[in-house]
Amino acid sequence: MLNDLAEIARRITSTEVIEINSVTGEGIRPNPARRHTLYIGGTKIGRGVTVKNLLVTYYGRDAQQPQMDTVLQHARMYGYRRNELAAIRIYLPTHLAQRFVNIHESDDLVREQCQAIHLPIQLIPLMAKGIKATRRNVLNDDTTRITYQGGRQYFPSLPISDPNMLSNQTQELDNLLSTAKYPNHQQPYTVTIDELLEILNFQYKTPGSSGAWNDDLIRQAVSALRDQQRYQNVGTLVIVNRSADIGKSSDRNYSQIGAVLPGNTGSAPYEINRNYPTLLMTRTNGNINPPRGWDGVPFWIPVIRFPDGNYAFYVNES
Repeated sequence: MLNDLAEIARRITSTEVIEINSVTGEGIRPNPARRHTLYIGGTKIGRGVTVKNLLVTYYGRDAQQPQMDTVLQHARMYGYRRNELAAIRIYLPTHLAQRFVNIHESDDLVREQCQAIHLPIQLIPLMAKGIKATRRNVLNDDTTRITYQGGRQYFPSLPISDPNMLSNQTQELDNLLSTAKYPNHQQPYTVTIDELLEILNFQYKTPGSSGAWNDDLIRQAVSALRDQQRYQNVGTLVIVNRSADIGKSSDRNYSQIGAVLPGNTGSAPYEINRNYPTLLMTRTNGNINPPRGWDGVPFWIPVIRFPDGNYAFYVNES
């Protein structure tokens, strides 16, 4: 024991404290002169720096609206050293630890999208509200926004009603949503998320119309939910009505519909399970006369409700 204490006392003296900031002009040393080095700093050691043989970190860097790419760069301080993983220690507040977990989960989902679609990523799932994907100055403000949030409902504000654009879409949806499979109106049916995606695999929004609904991005968002274990590929389907009389809203100058479902758009209708994604389908007969009306043929209107949770989907439409 005495020998151990003597060795500890000898090694403690071989410690150097280096303050890294714009005043000192110091930086990470590739070959430290002492056996132990304590680096103290903020921005200069928080982004893209790898510290050789780093074992212990006290992390207190916080921000009101953290940026996902910046926080990921903070995690690079350890480099790629799996062999030392058992000895590595990080001390930080619980809410910051959860932030790293959320961002790691988001990053994994983005990588899965890349592998699945082999196309530029338009939609980044953020597992906690208040996190930004990246700096605003590198994005186009006209095409980038947080659009889809947990616990909210979305629908195409001007659904396709032109028979030339619809083609046989209504008939195909009639077959998918037949009374033989779903006999009861306003009753929640448990289905897979893959089945929801099959129904969503149509164009519902009139090209060029306004609103948050984007057919491709809605499918990407629902696909991202499918890939998360917490949802277990489980969704809910509700056939709201097969012969509705929904018209365009006078409050919107008869340019789009005001609502599809009764009640608040953030509520959970028809006793659905709020923990799973829900698709609510309404078939309108299309016979309402102008200016509120359509083109005289029936068509389906979808409403997607994302499950409750503190998350959002960051959308880049460019």
